[in-house]
Amino acid sequence: DSRGMPSPARDSFNIVVSVPQRKRALRLVNTLIKALEARGHSLVPGSPHIDVMVFGICIPFSLAEPTKRSEYEPTAKEVAEKKRQGYSFWPRYKFTPTGQLEVRCGGGVGVVVRDNPTGRIEEKLNQVVIALATRAVYVLRLREESERNNRIREKQRHDALARKAIQDDESKRLEQLLEQSRSWQDAERVRAYISAQESALQQNSQLSAYWAWARAKADWLDPLVDTSDSILDEEIHIPY
Repeated sequence: DSRGMPSPARDSFNIVVSVPQRKRALRLVNTLIKALEARGHSLVPGSPHIDVMVFGICIPFSLAEPTKRSEYEPTAKEVAEKKRQGYSFWPRYKFTPTGQLEVRCGGGVGVVVRDNPTGRIEEKLNQVVIALATRAVYVLRLREESERNNRIREKQRHDALARKAIQDDESKRLEQLLEQSRSWQDAERVRAYISAQESALQQNSQLSAYWAWARAKADWLDPLVDTSDSILDEEIHIPY
């Protein structure tokens, strides 16, 4: 990688250590695998590396060797080459393996067990197993909480939809009432207008048929009168 450390391939253990620490790292992982399998846990393909299956939860884990960063000091050969050619390229930093290892359980947000003055990782493998189990329980609790919240939200949604259906039905009934009242008012206005015409025109025989037609339309508009209209009630379908 950019630090000059070996980069593990996909579908392998996530072990990133320098060559001098390689044998130790493999012994550690081998011992850890046996301890996990003895407790009923297993290894499964992860993304991109192998994970540990604990209580049905896939937990990423890695074994790494931190490095110390320092300013890169060019060699005498590199300096001479720059003087000769007028330019040269070398890295800005140098990374030096520390010789200390650390196990990370749970990816970037997991628990880290590392070499320190209190002891080496070989003496803390039980902490690693506990950290993996703790991480799995934490994920399980998150899932249970998420499922519980989903059930609560689903119930709230169901209740809200039920209330919305009642509200929509009430709004529909009110709109029907308003529509009927408008139709009744229209019918009453037509009747009043026809009566005013009859009074003004003194029973004009030429308008008698029109007045009869108008009163029939007023009855059709009136929701309180049960009548039909052969023309207005007909459903006409115009073919394409």
